Amino acid sequence: MGSILFPDNSILQLTFDFLFGNEAWFRDLFEVVLTNRYLNDRSPPLPHGSFDIDRMFEMRDDDFKQAVRITKDAFVWLLGQIYHHAVFHSSSFRQQLPLPHQLALTLERLGSNGNGASVGKFA
Repeated sequence: MGSILFPDNSILQLTFDFLFGNEAWFRDLFEVVLTNRYLNDRSPPLPHGSFDIDRMFEMRDDDFKQAVRITKDAFVWLLGQIYHHAVFHSSSFRQQLPLPHQLALTLERLGSNGNGASVGKFA
Protein backbone atom coordinates (compact mmCIF):
# COMPACT_ATOMS: atom_id res chain seq x y z
CA MET A 1 0.00 0.00 0.00
CA GLY A 2 2.86 2.39 0.83
CA SER A 3 4.39 1.88 -2.61
CA ILE A 4 1.10 2.86 -4.24
CA LEU A 5 0.66 6.01 -2.18
CA PHE A 6 4.32 7.09 -2.20
CA PRO A 7 5.96 5.64 -5.33
CA ASP A 8 8.92 8.05 -5.25
CA ASN A 9 9.69 8.05 -1.52
CA SER A 10 10.93 4.82 0.03
CA ILE A 11 11.02 6.30 3.55
CA LEU A 12 7.33 7.22 3.40
CA GLN A 13 6.55 3.81 1.89
CA LEU A 14 8.31 2.05 4.76
CA THR A 15 6.72 4.30 7.38
CA PHE A 16 3.24 3.87 5.94
CA ASP A 17 3.62 0.09 5.64
CA PHE A 18 4.93 -0.07 9.21
CA LEU A 19 2.08 2.00 10.61
CA PHE A 20 -0.68 0.59 8.41
CA GLY A 21 0.72 -2.77 7.34
CA ASN A 22 -2.51 -4.56 8.09
CA GLU A 23 -4.52 -3.43 5.07
CA ALA A 24 -7.76 -4.93 6.33
CA TRP A 25 -7.52 -2.95 9.57
CA PHE A 26 -6.68 0.23 7.67
CA ARG A 27 -9.53 -0.33 5.20
CA ASP A 28 -11.98 -0.85 8.08
CA LEU A 29 -10.76 2.29 9.82
CA PHE A 30 -11.00 4.28 6.61
CA GLU A 31 -14.55 3.01 6.06
CA VAL A 32 -15.57 4.09 9.57
CA VAL A 33 -14.17 7.56 8.95
CA LEU A 34 -15.93 7.88 5.60
CA THR A 35 -19.31 6.58 6.78
CA ASN A 36 -19.60 8.61 9.98
CA ARG A 37 -20.17 12.30 9.98
CA TYR A 38 -18.87 12.62 13.54
CA LEU A 39 -16.39 10.25 15.12
CA ASN A 40 -17.20 11.41 18.67
CA ASP A 41 -20.61 11.67 20.32
CA ARG A 42 -22.13 15.13 20.10
CA SER A 43 -24.54 16.63 22.56
CA PRO A 44 -27.80 17.88 21.07
CA PRO A 45 -27.96 21.61 20.38
CA LEU A 46 -29.71 23.81 22.90
CA PRO A 47 -33.18 24.90 21.79
CA HIS A 48 -33.81 28.61 21.39
CA GLY A 49 -36.02 28.54 24.46
CA SER A 50 -33.04 27.66 26.63
CA PHE A 51 -31.42 31.05 26.06
CA ASP A 52 -31.48 32.89 29.36
CA ILE A 53 -30.82 36.64 29.18
CA ASP A 54 -30.54 36.75 32.98
CA ARG A 55 -27.74 34.21 32.90
CA MET A 56 -25.99 36.21 30.21
CA PHE A 57 -26.11 39.28 32.43
CA GLU A 58 -24.58 37.27 35.28
CA MET A 59 -21.38 36.97 33.21
CA ARG A 60 -18.38 38.97 34.33
CA ASP A 61 -18.26 42.36 32.59
CA ASP A 62 -15.18 41.39 30.57
CA ASP A 63 -16.76 38.10 29.44
CA PHE A 64 -20.00 39.85 28.49
CA LYS A 65 -18.09 42.44 26.47
CA GLN A 66 -16.05 39.70 24.77
CA ALA A 67 -19.22 37.83 23.85
CA VAL A 68 -21.35 40.67 22.44
CA ARG A 69 -18.68 43.33 21.88
CA ILE A 70 -20.42 45.99 23.98
CA THR A 71 -20.87 46.67 27.68
CA LYS A 72 -23.97 45.65 29.61
CA ASP A 73 -25.07 49.29 29.88
CA ALA A 74 -24.66 49.78 26.13
CA PHE A 75 -26.60 46.56 25.48
CA VAL A 76 -29.52 47.74 27.63
CA TRP A 77 -29.44 51.19 25.98
CA LEU A 78 -29.40 49.70 22.47
CA LEU A 79 -32.18 47.28 23.38
CA GLY A 80 -34.28 50.25 24.56
CA GLN A 81 -33.62 52.08 21.28
CA ILE A 82 -34.84 49.24 19.06
CA TYR A 83 -37.43 47.58 21.31
CA HIS A 84 -40.51 49.25 19.82
CA HIS A 85 -39.43 49.05 16.17
CA ALA A 86 -42.04 47.27 14.03
CA VAL A 87 -39.53 44.86 12.50
CA PHE A 88 -39.25 43.11 15.87
CA HIS A 89 -43.01 42.69 16.30
CA SER A 90 -44.11 40.37 13.52
CA SER A 91 -47.77 39.52 13.05
CA SER A 92 -46.76 36.29 11.34
CA PHE A 93 -47.79 32.91 12.72
CA ARG A 94 -44.09 32.09 13.05
CA GLN A 95 -42.90 33.55 16.33
CA GLN A 96 -39.61 35.45 16.46
CA LEU A 97 -36.95 34.91 19.08
CA PRO A 98 -37.16 37.31 22.01
CA LEU A 99 -35.58 40.65 21.11
CA PRO A 100 -32.74 40.42 23.66
CA HIS A 101 -31.82 37.04 22.15
CA GLN A 102 -31.90 38.46 18.60
CA LEU A 103 -29.75 41.41 19.63
CA ALA A 104 -27.20 39.26 21.48
CA LEU A 105 -26.87 36.87 18.53
CA THR A 106 -26.58 39.72 16.03
CA LEU A 107 -23.89 41.47 18.05
CA GLU A 108 -22.03 38.19 18.43
CA ARG A 109 -22.13 37.55 14.68
CA LEU A 110 -21.03 41.09 13.89
CA GLY A 111 -18.12 40.61 16.29
CA SER A 112 -16.83 37.55 14.46
CA ASN A 113 -14.69 37.61 11.37
CA GLY A 114 -17.32 36.16 9.08
CA ASN A 115 -16.81 32.48 9.78
CA GLY A 116 -18.68 32.48 13.09
CA ALA A 117 -15.48 32.04 15.08
CA SER A 118 -14.87 34.21 18.10
CA VAL A 119 -12.82 33.72 21.23
CA GLY A 120 -15.77 34.59 23.44
CA LYS A 121 -18.50 32.73 21.59
CA PHE A 122 -21.49 32.01 23.82
CA ALA A 123 -24.53 31.22 21.67
